[in-house]
Amino acid sequence: MSRLADVMCLSDSGECNLCVRIQSKVYRENESIYPGFTIDKQNNATFYLPESADKAAFATQGMNLMQVIGRFTETQGGMLIHGALAASGDRGIILTGPSGSGKSTVSRRLKSPWRSLCDDLTLIVQDARGIYWAHPLPTWSEYMPGGSGGSWDVQETVQLQGIYFLEKSLENTAGKIGTGESLCMLQECMSQVARIMERGLKLETIRRLRLRRFDNACHLAKSVPGYVLRISRDCALKEILNPE
Repeated sequence: MSRLADVMCLSDSGECNLCVRIQSKVYRENESIYPGFTIDKQNNATFYLPESADKAAFATQGMNLMQVIGRFTETQGGMLIHGALAASGDRGIILTGPSGSGKSTVSRRLKSPWRSLCDDLTLIVQDARGIYWAHPLPTWSEYMPGGSGGSWDVQETVQLQGIYFLEKSLENTAGKIGTGESLCMLQECMSQVARIMERGLKLETIRRLRLRRFDNACHLAKSVPGYVLRISRDCALKEILNPE
């Protein structure tokens, strides 16, 4: 995790620098597992993540870390989105929608040349040219009791070519949608993550963050095409996942 900020291109901005540090101390039972977060006079943000031998504590730390990275990414024009990331070669698409819409199911059914990079949370970043890139992030709930664990290559990045909003259907179709409709659906998918990041914040801070988030979503909807992907139980995804 100490390389996440650098790998995800979050450390080269003149506005703010993000540094992730792992404390060497293993926290004992009943000790606080919550990470620390400080900003110094040079506007350098430092996030202290304590080590823990407990898997549930590790998952909690990971989810807190994603909140900090998400907040920082938003200042650079990017965002966290509740969605799966699929890749074909060096291009990527996001499969998103409300909980229960089938993101994980669709990810498991992908066939070559498509491959699943993650099925729950994706980090979108924007480079200096205005091009959007996507990184897969862990499904932290898999480290909770009863979860199966897993590993995700957060260093991998693909250029974002399309955002697919999933809908259950008896037919299998993928249709391009307009910028306005894409923006509305994108806002809903972003809000699922944003609600967690807003916990404990003052109303004025929440308002400011939402305005920035909306602005980022507007730029993304204008730059990356959106599609509605209607899928049935026996959908042959390879035939319809073909962004123009």
